[in-house]
Formats: sequence, structure tokens, C-alpha cells
Amino acid sequence: MAEIDKEQIARIVGHDDEKEYLRKDVSIIKDKRQFSIRIPVKFAELANIDPTTDVFEFVLIPEEEEGEKFTIEAKLKQPKHD
Repeated sequence: MAEIDKEQIARIVGHDDEKEYLRKDVSIIKDKRQFSIRIPVKFAELANIDPTTDVFEFVLIPEEEEGEKFTIEAKLKQPKHD
């Protein structure tokens, strides 16, 4: 597991006066008929992503009324673990 700086984590999650979110640009990979992205390890570790149960929900949002340009939003959905 990567070394975690507690002060940096406090800023990322908003428990610091200088709140900032952890950001990283990642490339989109095209494999025949599907596109993929790779989640950086640090992001996955901090979000406690479990690839066996967690999924992402994608939402396609039109930016204009004509619906010719779109934005994609993704939300991590993690089932509640008992």
C-alpha cells in the first residue's frame, strides 16, 4: 500500500482550511468497441474500492437542449458491508 500523508488526506477530504481535492488526468483506452479508464492506485486505496463488488454508475448529460454535446458523470456505488 502507498504511503499516506495524513495532512494531505485532511486537505483532500475537506478537514483543513486549505481544502483541495486529489485530481489526476487519466487516458481513455479504446479496445475494439469499448472504452476504459484506469483508476490510479492511490485513488482506489483511499476510496476502498473492491473490484469484486463495487461498480460505477455513468450518467450521460446533454450540455445543450439539442442534445448534440454531452458530459459524462460517474459515481462510485459501493454496497453496504456488514
